[in-house]
Order: sequence, then C-alpha cells, then structure tokens
Amino acid sequence: MAAGVGAASDKPNADDTQLGDWARSSVYAMREIGIMPGKENNRFRPKDGYTQEQAVVTVERADSIPNFV
Repeated sequence: MAAGVGAASDKPNADDTQLGDWARSSVYAMREIGIMPGKENNRFRPKDGYTQEQAVVTVERADSIPNFV
C-alpha cells in the first residue's frame, strides 16, 4: 500500500462535491487501500479524463494487493 494513505483518507477530497453520491464510497475505499490515491492538493478530479496509462497503473496496484480480487 502507498505510504501515508491513511492520513490522506481521513479527510474528504477537496473536490468531493463533484463526486456522484453513487460513487463516493467506492472512491474513498480505493483511495484508502492505495489503488486510486487521487491527484495533487487532495483532489480526485472526477471530471478529468482517464487515460490508458492510469488504467494500467490502477490494475497493477489492485493486482499487487493479496486476495484483492
């Protein structure tokens, strides 16, 4: 897991109001376990695009967690 994940996950994202209610719990769960830590300045930026590179990194992080899937 990423270092310092617990500290960052204790507070909401700076752009939390842009998260859909349906996605909020999943976003916070993925941040807490280090799969999708978000971007600079405590932001998740849900309205930004999602690149192939980001998708690969997300899958690799999830794959590195024992018994995740």
